Amino acid sequence: MRRDDATGRVARIKRHLTRAEDEDEDDALYADLPLPPVAELSKDTFFPTFPQMRKDAERHGPVFTYALAGKRRLTIFADPSLFPIVFHPGIYGETEGVEDAVRMEMDKIAHAWFNIPKEVCPWTRDGLNAIRRVMSPANSQIMNQKVGGFLRDAFDAFGESGEVPLTKLASMTFGPVNAAMFGDGNVPSEAEKWFHAFDEYLPMIVRGVPMTAYEECVVAYEKITNMFESSIERIKRGNGIVADRNFAPAITERIAVLDGKAAHGADFSNRVLAQFMVSIFWAPQANTLPMTTWMLAHILADRRVYDEVTREVRDRRKGFGTGKHFDASPENLPYTHACLRETLRLYIANMTHRTVTRNIRVSVDKKTYRIPKDDMLSLASYIQHYDPKIYPSPETFQPERWLERNKKGAWVSLSTPSGGCPLASKRHSWYPFSKGRFSCSGQHLAKLEIPTLVALFLQRYDATLDRFPEADWDDVVASVRPEGWPYECESTVRFSRLEK
Repeated sequence: MRRDDATGRVARIKRHLTRAEDEDEDDALYADLPLPPVAELSKDTFFPTFPQMRKDAERHGPVFTYALAGKRRLTIFADPSLFPIVFHPGIYGETEGVEDAVRMEMDKIAHAWFNIPKEVCPWTRDGLNAIRRVMSPANSQIMNQKVGGFLRDAFDAFGESGEVPLTKLASMTFGPVNAAMFGDGNVPSEAEKWFHAFDEYLPMIVRGVPMTAYEECVVAYEKITNMFESSIERIKRGNGIVADRNFAPAITERIAVLDGKAAHGADFSNRVLAQFMVSIFWAPQANTLPMTTWMLAHILADRRVYDEVTREVRDRRKGFGTGKHFDASPENLPYTHACLRETLRLYIANMTHRTVTRNIRVSVDKKTYRIPKDDMLSLASYIQHYDPKIYPSPETFQPERWLERNKKGAWVSLSTPSGGCPLASKRHSWYPFSKGRFSCSGQHLAKLEIPTLVALFLQRYDATLDRFPEADWDDVVASVRPEGWPYECESTVRFSRLEK
């Protein structure tokens, strides 16, 4: 061993020992602090529901814990003053008593939820950052032009009148979004069935049941993996080099992460590269398809909202849908976009999880608590999104929360940092996509594609909904799905073409 290598190794050992001594001191210092109050789980449940979390926040205050099966602890932060610890893990060193002891363990989630091989799991976050670049605001606008063009042509061919299942109408973005992300021809139409078969069981997998317990899920996973393996083989040209980065941006950029990270020239098989793609295939659809369903349902079920949306999307001055103009931004379609914001508030019920790597202490409301090592630290958006102090009548679909009238009486979107609601002056009162550097990488495209579908459909058709779907709050990973999702939801849209 060279002398400089040996010196470096000794220095690293010293730093490690110093850190260990500091942690021992921290543990001793925090040992006398009380743990957060424990909230009891409802009978016959092993994970709290979102409404229960909301009630427990009112009962126990800003920090409380659930004792889960297997001696696991789930500690909930319900006060926004503590949220930066979770939104910015590992870099919030100015939070006294926490420093860098809160970690994002994306690699564990990648393996447990999506069966991504352990040898590439450490680069899951780098892979998501690559997707974030692919789906930047500017790139998402370009992708949405492709989505908009497909939807425009599809609706033009819809016929003069008829009826269509609500979930089928809402799922019409599945094909064009996959084409924009993964390239034309790489995701066949039957992949929608594979997606739903996998998605059906994910809530149980998230709760700790292995994928292998569900044969249908395993079969769907294999078909999705084989699909990407074939795509990667087609994309690669000689010596394993990715030929055309514009062909399938989400594939090429994500697998390029592994090409760049491979140690000592390791060559990952196409099978491993394909497994690395599964989560990116699931995420864009698992949230946007249910959200499109709910947004359409609320608009079609409320005549006041329906009139506002149709007036806006049929306004020729906005030029929406003419040629390749699909500007679904809040500036161009403020009321339609407000409907999306309200839909996300009501039906995205995400939990942002982090892991505590050593004992920490947090202070809130003049109380200080010890959060033990290995606690799962979480935020539940439902607690803020359904808080009547922030959103009066929180169960009500009210797009006007996110709008104001200008001097000419036209609707304009509010631009407050909280996400829109004028009563939501507190920070972190709206976060359907989480926040910080670990926020959803696909949020920019989602905020364009959903109002694009709604606008293009209602530009061409008058429509009614026969029944409003029930919400399934029992099986939630991030988005609340309608009961019977996707094939047994009994809500139907009846439509008739407008006169030109």
